[in-house]
Order: sequence, then structure tokens, then C-alpha cells
Amino acid sequence: MNDLGLTLAWSAVQVSLLLIPATGLYVVASRRSPASGTWVASLSLGLVVVVSLLTFVPRGGGTTRPIPKTAPSPSVAIAVRGDDSSGELREDEGRGIGGSFAVLRSVWQRLETTAAEPAARCRPWGSALAAVALAGTGVGLLHLMIGLWAVHRCVRRSRPVDAPELNDLIEELRDSLGCRRRVAVREAAELTTPATAGWRRVFVLLPDDWRSWDEPERRAVFAHELAHVCRSDYAMGVVARLALAMHFYHPLVHWLAARLQWEQELAADALGARLAGGRPRYLLSLSRLALRQDGRIPCWPARTFLPAKGNLIRRIAMLRDESVSMDRPWSLPRRGVSALLLLGVTCGVLTLQGPARGDDTDNKVDNAVKAVARESRPDDQVQGEPFDLTYLPEGAQGFMAFRPAATFRRAGMGTYRTMLNLLIAQEWTKAAIAFGFDPAKPGQGPLRVEMFEEVMGLVQITRYRDEKPRWRFTLGDVLSARTTQPVDWMGLCRTFQQVLTEVHEGSRVYYRVKIPALGPDGCLYFPDDRTIVFAGEKRMLQLLRRQTSASPVFAQGKGWDRSLRGLFVAAFDSRDGLLRTASLDDPDHPEVSNLFKDGGLLTFSLDNSDEIRFGGVATLGDTAASESTARAIPTFLKSLRERAGDPGAVASTDKSEERARRMFLDLVTNCRVERDGQSVVLRTSGLGTIADFAALVAAGGF
Repeated sequence: MNDLGLTLAWSAVQVSLLLIPATGLYVVASRRSPASGTWVASLSLGLVVVVSLLTFVPRGGGTTRPIPKTAPSPSVAIAVRGDDSSGELREDEGRGIGGSFAVLRSVWQRLETTAAEPAARCRPWGSALAAVALAGTGVGLLHLMIGLWAVHRCVRRSRPVDAPELNDLIEELRDSLGCRRRVAVREAAELTTPATAGWRRVFVLLPDDWRSWDEPERRAVFAHELAHVCRSDYAMGVVARLALAMHFYHPLVHWLAARLQWEQELAADALGARLAGGRPRYLLSLSRLALRQDGRIPCWPARTFLPAKGNLIRRIAMLRDESVSMDRPWSLPRRGVSALLLLGVTCGVLTLQGPARGDDTDNKVDNAVKAVARESRPDDQVQGEPFDLTYLPEGAQGFMAFRPAATFRRAGMGTYRTMLNLLIAQEWTKAAIAFGFDPAKPGQGPLRVEMFEEVMGLVQITRYRDEKPRWRFTLGDVLSARTTQPVDWMGLCRTFQQVLTEVHEGSRVYYRVKIPALGPDGCLYFPDDRTIVFAGEKRMLQLLRRQTSASPVFAQGKGWDRSLRGLFVAAFDSRDGLLRTASLDDPDHPEVSNLFKDGGLLTFSLDNSDEIRFGGVATLGDTAASESTARAIPTFLKSLRERAGDPGAVASTDKSEERARRMFLDLVTNCRVERDGQSVVLRTSGLGTIADFAALVAAGGF
């Protein structure tokens, strides 16, 4: 019961957030015409019912997250963090479509936190609240059902009217209104005024004195009632009363439902006056009908769905006011914009997460706090699928693997994802012009950055004795990519006018292709519709002929599984001294020489987390080598700190470069070095978020 009470309290908050803008939109629409006001009120109350029902649909395992007790998430930060304490956004920061959406996300997340607090306060008396809400809703639904039964009883006890002149009049008015629904006319002794009932089978109910009406009065009555039929006012009235039953306590629901009923009558009068010979004649007919009423009212259950006593007099008074606009409905574009606005607010309200539910809320909050604390420690890792190294050849000197999709899903990276996609779209458009294809056609559109689940490339290392830099890292002859969704690789190649020559290797098929970047013997292999492999033909044959996919030599490193589950991993085999630099080669920096003199297997990785958590592992040949490297790393880091911390080393006054220098200084300052057998492990954290680093790159700081 406590959970139910909290859910009902959150439903009230959501409905309030929806009805506040809906009420403002209704006020604007009703000033235009009753038809516009009716349309907005009907849609708003219908969305109230939808939101109320969806509140009880389990999402995310049926448990909503707790109210955040900390500052807003950095996922919406646009400004680059630095040492300047102004906290203001520069004009060039947060600019563009991504920045605007990030600001909207920030506002919405703050609204979520603010909106969840009133519902959370209801937790102590959640059971009592649930009991009251269920009782009130039950009474409201019972009243609704009794009212529908009373209307059905009134229709059943009525008598059909067989008058050819009435049938001819109804057909004429139906043609004028464009009404396709069939209408049955019946006479009910219980009624004092005409009424419309039913949404599937529609009935126009007449009082038993209808025979005393003259022709203009009959035309006015049927024009008004058929207007209700065309506008489906009866069904909308039922929806409004369902919203009232579910939120009997809500003043905005009561007010909007009452306004809907009144606006429906005025909108029907506007149509009726147009078909009854104009406003003066229609007003005269209504006045005569009002004088004939004898004051009788229908039985109480049916009053909710039938015209109320005195309603006709109010309509006459409104029609007499010439200053009130009655027949200026909103155009279709305005209705479309209004509908999109209300639907957008509804979707936003539904995405808001309420407070945590359940009697073990405190335990859940404690667990959440502990989880956050664990994430802040660099030894813990957000688990994910490891990189696929199936196409890493044996004996590779090194490789790099990267997860674009996961990286750009990290907090605050939406802006940069949008920027990259815009750049890709621009280049794709240039290619479309050059190769003569239509990028709007299916299968020929640009590949967005979030479509790439992972990219792995072989790295070739070349050492030069007499040139600087002494090491040069270049992409090798193997590159593989895996996407998050199927791609027609062959169709894409043909779009770019590439000629594919099919080659069979056993049961597998690869393709020769003339792409200068792949070299003279470049080949493509499509293992499935989400994977593509680029390689030279010699290397391609080596990969396809390999019988087993053995673990790479780099797997000997400490924490290899953790490295493979990160956002980025780079591994190098320096056991043969490839990265070794003798002192005579670089006499100015002996600390670098000492760092790599023992060779070994080197792995560098970036954890799969919003925060930058960098790690490095060096696995040496013996314990003595690991001790030597563990002593050399602090010396190397000290020299880097001295260079980065030297104010004279910074010639530029650019703020982005200064922030980049400070981030690098934090990197070499917050490192922890540990030795574990033959391995030396380096971990660092506290460098900010991935989005912080991306912002610096975008600003030219790196």
C-alpha cells in the first residue's frame, strides 16, 4: 500500500506538470473560438488519462531511481571545466544544436529532481494516501458507470420517431456538415431539452413536446445536436469524466472538464447558427425553446451526460454578446503545432523518474551511495563486453581498439556526437556529388559515429636511429569495424563506385578492391552484416586460413580482461627491445631510456566510465625487470610534472591550452604505481570526465 500511495502521489505530480502548460494553451485557444478551446481541452484530458494509466506500467524493472541528493549530473555540462571561477559559458562553448539540447536536458533533469520531492514527502503516510485515493477513484468510477447506465436506460425507454419531415431535415443537415455517421431520432418523456447520446450508435433524444416546434426551431435543434455528433462530443465527455474519476482531488482537472462541457455547447451553437439561417434567427429559436421548458429535470444519474438545467439560458446570453467570437476555429497547422507541443510535454512528463518506492527505500539509497563510492575508486570497472580480437593476426607488434558508440554515450558527449555527425554528413554530401548517388535513399545515407560499436586496427612500430621522433606508430595492414546495426557493405562499396572482385578461400569469400589507402593488394571481408575487415591480401589469407583464434600474447598482462572491457585499449609487444632507447640515443632524457630498457608487454587502457580512468600495465620478463621499471616510473612522472608545472613552459595565454596543461599535470600527479609479480600496474583518476577532455580537444587545447 505504501508503494501504491507513492505511485499515486507521483501521478498527481505528473498530471500537474502536464496540465499547467495545457491550461495556458487552452486559454489562448478559447479566445480564438469555442471549437479551438474544445479541441485543446479534449486532447489535454485524454492525455491526462494516458499519463495516469502509464504511471502504473513498470519501467526499468518496476523500480524508479532515488531522488538525487548531489549536484546535477555532469552529463549536461557544456562549459569546459577549468580553474576560472566565473562559471560562465563562453560564447563559443555550448554553441550549436547539441548545446541547445544539452541545456534542455539540464533544465529537464532539474525539473525531475524538483518534481519528485513533493511525491517523496508522501512516503510516511503512503498507505493512508492510497486508501483515500482508491476510495475516491472508486466512487468516481461508480458514478461514471451509473451515469452511463442511466443514459442507456433513458435511450431504451424512449420511442423511435417516425416523421418523414424530420428525416429529410436531418439528411439535409448531415450533408451540410459532412457528417457520415447515421443518427437515430427518439422521443423521451423524461427529457425537457434535446440531447445526444452514444458514441458507437448515436441517438438524438427529443422531449415529448417537440411536435409544437416550428420549422426554424427544429432546424436550430437538429443543427446543434448534429454538430455534437460530428465533433464526437459525447465520447470526449466520457473521457473527461474518466479523468475526473481518476483525479477527483485535482482542481485543474475539474476546471478543465467543466470548461470542456461548456465549450462543446458553444462550439455546437456556432455550427448550428451557421446552418439555421444566421445568429439572430438561431438566437430567436433558442429563446422560444427556453420559454417552453417546464422546469423538469432528468433523474440524477443521467444529469452528468445530458444538458444541465439553465444551460440553455447561459447559451442564449453568450450568443447575444456580439463581441464574443464564436466561429473562428484554429487552422490545421496551428492544431498540429499544439498537438505536438502537448504530446512533447506528455512524453517528457513520462520520462521523469519518480522517487524510489518500497519499504526498503533507505537501503536502496544506501546501496546507491555505495555504488557511487565504488565507481569513484579507480580499481572498480563498469563491466561490458570485451573487444573482439578475432581478426588480430598472430605475432602483431601492437594494436589499438576503440568503442565510438559507447564513448559518445557517456555523460556530456551528446554535443560532440552531434558535431561529428554533422561533419560526417558534410563530407558524405560532397562524396554523393562526386560519385553521383542520393544520400537520402535507404542504404546510401551517412554512417553516424554512434553506429560503430568498436574499431580495431593493427599498429606497426618503426624505430629510427637518426631521426626524430625515434618511434613512429602507423596503422598496419589490418583494420576491422563492427557496427551496432546491419549495414549493406557491398551495396555501400558499389555506391562509391568500387569494383569488387570475388575471391574464394575454402568456404569463405573475400573481395579484392582498388582503394589506395589499403595498398596495391587491398581486400575486404564481410563476416556478417555488422562486421567489415580491411587487410592486405597476404594478411587476409593468413586470417582466413587460421584454424583457431588463440589468445594474443598481450593476454599475459595483468588485468587484461579489464583492459578489453574499456572504451579504449592499446597494446604493444616490446619484448625484443623495439621501444628500448639507449642513453646514447637520447642523452637528454635518461628517465625515458630507463623506462623502456627492459622491454616487455605494454598495455594502456581507458575504463568504460564517465570519469577518465586511465590505466597502464607493463609485464616484464622477470621480477628484477619489474622492480627496475617500478623505480623508473616515478622518476619519469616527476620529470613530466616538473615540465608541466613550470610556468615558463607555457608560452601561450590561451585558456584551453592552460586547462589542457592542468589536466596533463593532474594525470601525472594522480598516478598510483604498484608492482604485482612480473607486472607493473599504473592507475590514475580524478582527471574529470570524458566530456571534459572532448571539450578541450574541440577548443584546440590538445
